[in-house]
Amino acid sequence: MVVLLAFDAETRIALYVAPVWAAILVAGYFFACRSRAAGPQGTPPDEETPEASRSR
Repeated sequence: MVVLLAFDAETRIALYVAPVWAAILVAGYFFACRSRAAGPQGTPPDEETPEASRSR
């Protein structure tokens, strides 16, 4: 597939842009995973703490 793209001058740009695009996607993925792993401080809103359920 890559060889076929290299033959045509109009599609050759994809060979130059694809590695840059892939690097941006990988960097974004790792940034998103790192942000999610850190998480917000405290308990997520969909989970109740034992103290909150006792006060009802």
